[in-house]
Amino acid sequence: MNDYEWIKKILQKIKERKPLIHHLTNYVVMNDSANITLAIGALPIMALEEVELDDITNMASAVLLNIGTLKQDEINHMLVAGKYANFKNLPLILDPVGAGASKFRTRTAKNLLQNLKISIIKGNSFEIATLIDLPAEGIGVDATPSNKNYANIAKEAAKKYRAIVLVTGEKDFVSDGDKVFEIEGGSSLMSKVTGCGCMLGSIVASFAAIESDNLLMASLGASIFFKSVGKVAEQRSSLPGSFRNNLIDSAYLIANDEEKLNAIWREEK
Repeated sequence: MNDYEWIKKILQKIKERKPLIHHLTNYVVMNDSANITLAIGALPIMALEEVELDDITNMASAVLLNIGTLKQDEINHMLVAGKYANFKNLPLILDPVGAGASKFRTRTAKNLLQNLKISIIKGNSFEIATLIDLPAEGIGVDATPSNKNYANIAKEAAKKYRAIVLVTGEKDFVSDGDKVFEIEGGSSLMSKVTGCGCMLGSIVASFAAIESDNLLMASLGASIFFKSVGKVAEQRSSLPGSFRNNLIDSAYLIANDEEKLNAIWREEK
């Protein structure tokens, strides 16, 4: 897999097929999520009204649930959209933002996992550890799991929920409950910008829309790609504000420039 030709093929198929990604996501990063989806060639839609969820999901190629700005009515909408996605056998991605920071968020994330067939769970180490009831250290969303074996956290969560799990951080870990992949790279500035994880969620959903029969490879490819995006964005800017904009520019640039991709991955070998 060192040449990453398979990732290039996924990106090419995204541009050709233009899959519609239905986001039920938080309003803090909705615009960034939409723009990075467009940047790689997929189409975003953010439909939240229950009366149209059936129609929108019927057109979608993947559905992303993100609990970042959680309200009770949105939980109901996520359950409805998720059930439509399950009925259509669409990839259903959960981003349990802030799980563990409050009982409400933790309960909501677990409720979605219990009532829906989630295909991919993407979250930071604290969020994923919370889903498998591991203790944490620290306060709120800045907490970290007491167990620092993030590869094992990904593996155990994947086993428990029978889903692909992507644990994000300085290093990402992707597991199907059996195999675990470790992905390095990216930029330290990614931790200084709100919504980087949410943007990755959009990329995961876009990759999953194309590779619905191999969600492990879709998640792994999305992680590798976004790490490369972060690296290029940092080369273009060293400050958080401009770095945020450059994430979207860099996603567009390397998704549409095979030579740029080749150069990046040659440096990483």
